[in-house]
Amino acid sequence: MKMFGAPISPYCRKVQLVMAHKAIPFEWEFVTPGPDNHSYTEISPMGKIPAIQTEDGFTLADSSVIIAYLEKRFPNHSLYPTNPEDYAKALFFEEFADTALSEACTGLYFQKRIGPLAFGLPTNEDKVSEIMARSLPNALAILERLLPENGWIVNNQYSVADVAVGAMLISLPHMDIEIDNGTYPKTSQFLNTFMQREEVKTQIETENYAFATFQKQRMQTA
Repeated sequence: MKMFGAPISPYCRKVQLVMAHKAIPFEWEFVTPGPDNHSYTEISPMGKIPAIQTEDGFTLADSSVIIAYLEKRFPNHSLYPTNPEDYAKALFFEEFADTALSEACTGLYFQKRIGPLAFGLPTNEDKVSEIMARSLPNALAILERLLPENGWIVNNQYSVADVAVGAMLISLPHMDIEIDNGTYPKTSQFLNTFMQREEVKTQIETENYAFATFQKQRMQTA
């Protein structure tokens, strides 16, 4: 199986964590997202990452769709609850992570890490200040209210809810942004627990290496 995208993308990260959890081998095809990449839009119609291509040529885009497909094809280590209510709850958290939480975490992540290191773009400090003042606190407040007191999000069973939420939150340590344990104790505890998983540790190491490579390249061309 082939995955198109880049390991530093939060949405690629989400799929990578699922592949690691299910022990699905894949190879990278690094692409820059965007509708102007016409060869890539044959695989991902909107030009977004990630996308995958199976051994028989089947292609699929969008992290949530890809994970649902992987669950059907590789049902080992299931990430979707069987109980209908728990299943719906897991899907809700995935949607929340991909929208409100991503708007804050990925918005900051692009401004402070991906943009400057991967694309040589300047950080928009006004945008950063706006996210830090409004979007991030609002998203974390909602998450804090919804999370259980301890354990994994849905009935204490590791699921796509944990993968999706965790995949967005681990952008924050990349920027040395700590979740205030006094204000968001459940969220802070969840992230700490999530980051102790072996596949998450490996993912973070991969991303740190990628960022170090980008930084070295930027210094050489400066």
